[in-house]
Amino acid sequence: MAKKKELCRDKKGLFVRNLGWRKTPSGYSQKKFYLGRQEPQARIASLKLEQLWDAVCRRWEAATPPTPRLSSKPNPRHKITTETISTRNGPLTALHSIGVGELDFERPGKPVWDEVSLTIAEAIRNGEATVRVPLPRQLGQSGLTSPSIGQWLDQLRRDVPFIHIELLDEELQGEAENEIKTEGDKLIKRGRRMLFQGAGGETMHLALDEYIKALESKHVNLDGTVKTLRTTTGKEPSTRQMSSPGYKKPSPTPGRSSPKTTAQRQNRHY
Repeated sequence: MAKKKELCRDKKGLFVRNLGWRKTPSGYSQKKFYLGRQEPQARIASLKLEQLWDAVCRRWEAATPPTPRLSSKPNPRHKITTETISTRNGPLTALHSIGVGELDFERPGKPVWDEVSLTIAEAIRNGEATVRVPLPRQLGQSGLTSPSIGQWLDQLRRDVPFIHIELLDEELQGEAENEIKTEGDKLIKRGRRMLFQGAGGETMHLALDEYIKALESKHVNLDGTVKTLRTTTGKEPSTRQMSSPGYKKPSPTPGRSSPKTTAQRQNRHY
């Protein structure tokens, strides 16, 4: 679609690239871009302009549905006949047309440079990393609110990812960025929820949290101290009990002396 990949020099030594179309009162004219005298910078700008024109064509195709038209004139003696064919699933009626004009689908017009795309092209031609574009007239005149403008800006950025795009109106730019951020946060939360449900509804971290809560309710007092393990048989706690995190050595029973050793009993006779 109106591409000429080779750079040309004009009589003044400037690199020139003819690319795309502009709408004129009499039809269409090819757009000419002057890219300076430095060949490396001119080639880089030419490649980016070509990417931009490809994006313009894709956006035009998405926004312009094809319309039917007759690709051949019908014969004045055209006729339509039917034929019934027997199949396993029952009779099938076939339609035959003889001399009837054929329909073809094509999009009216052709893609053209508009105010927004030309603003981006000018920034590329000047080697800029950021461009501030005006709001399309049809978008501003339709009375749409800023969320729709935010969606338009987000789609434009996805279609033209090789340069940062902002709106010329700073107030609309702020509203659009807030709308894009809000929508992005919703998508992130939705993705997390989908992953959570796909994992069975419970993660390892949640399971560990529940296990810790169960341990605390069983082995920790209200004041935060660890509960003492007590035996009901009067026997010494087992090795397993003594190694438990909540084990606390019991203190001697009040009023009862601890058993004396054999050496202590023998010393009483001397």
